[in-house]
Amino acid sequence: MDKRELDLHLKSNKPIKSAMLFGACDYLADLYLEKIIGAAGKECDILKMYFDEYSFADAKNFLSQNSLFGDKLILLIKSDKKIPKNDLKELLSIADKNDALFVFRFLGDMTSKDKDYYELFSAANNALFVRFFNPNSIQEAAAYLKMEAIQKNINIAPDALDELLSLKNMDLEAAVKELEKFLTITSEVTKRDVKALVEESDDMVLEKFFEAVLEKKDFYKQLFRILEKAEFDEVRIVLFFEYYLQELFLFLLYSKAYGAIDARKITGKPLPDFVAKAKAAKAIKIGYKNYVKMLEILLEADLSLKLSKNSDKKAILIHYLIKLQNNL
Repeated sequence: MDKRELDLHLKSNKPIKSAMLFGACDYLADLYLEKIIGAAGKECDILKMYFDEYSFADAKNFLSQNSLFGDKLILLIKSDKKIPKNDLKELLSIADKNDALFVFRFLGDMTSKDKDYYELFSAANNALFVRFFNPNSIQEAAAYLKMEAIQKNINIAPDALDELLSLKNMDLEAAVKELEKFLTITSEVTKRDVKALVEESDDMVLEKFFEAVLEKKDFYKQLFRILEKAEFDEVRIVLFFEYYLQELFLFLLYSKAYGAIDARKITGKPLPDFVAKAKAAKAIKIGYKNYVKMLEILLEADLSLKLSKNSDKKAILIHYLIKLQNNL
C-alpha cells in the first residue's frame, strides 16, 4: 500500500501486528513509523535493533516472551539489509499470535525480484507493506514542513517554506533539520530569513550553475562560489556536468520513445512529478546534436585539466565552458 491507504488504515483503528516501511522518502517513512508505534499505546516494552545489531534469535525470543508488566511488545528493526525470508516469516507469525507489534524499517528499496516480501506480508494477519514516495508537489511537501514548524512553535510564512524546500532540492528530511535555525526568531520567519540562514544543497548549486552555462548566461560568480567551498575542484565539476547532460539526454530519449516520463526508470530513483517534467522540458530544448558537441567539449576539458601543467585550472575550465556556450 501507499501513504494514502495507510492513512485510511490508521483512521479505521484496525489492529496492526506487523509493518514493513520503505521507499524513496525517508522523512515520511520515519514519520509514519512513529505514528504506528504511537498507535500501539503508551505502555510498551520496546526492543530496537539497528543495522548489524539484528539477531534472529534475540528478535524471536523477545516477541515470544510475556511482558513482565503486561505491556505490549514492540520489536523495531531498522536496517539497510533485507531480513532473510525464513526469519521474516517466523517473526510475522509470532507477532500475530502474541500481543506484539513487529516493525521493519527498511532503508533500501524493493524491486520486482523481491515480490516474496510483499507476498509474506500480504499472507500475514494484520500486516502492512508500505512504500513511501516523495511528495508530488511543493505544496504537498510544504504541508509536512508546516506541520513540523507548528510542532516546534515556529511561525513561518508560506513563501518561506517554499524557499526552504527549494534550497534543499525538495529534500524534506534536510528541510526539517534546517528549521532548528529559526527557533530563536519570535516573529514570523520570512523568505529573507531563510535565504540568510540556509545554504543551498550542493546538487542545487551545481544544477543552477549548469543551467546558467546552458542558457548562455554569465556563470563566473557561480563558478567562483562553488570552487571557494573547496568541495568541488575543476575536474569534479566537469564530471558532474557530464553526468547532468547524460541524465538530461536519457530524459530526452525516454520521452521520445514513450511519450511520457518515468523518473524511476530513467534515473533509478523516483522524483516528484513537477521535477521530472521540468527536467524533460530542459532535455528537449537542447537537441540531439548539441548533446554530442557538449559532451565532446567536456571530455576535452577533462583530459586537459588532468594533463595540463598549468596551475591555473580555473582558467582552463572557463575556456572550455565558454567554448561549450559558443557551440550551442
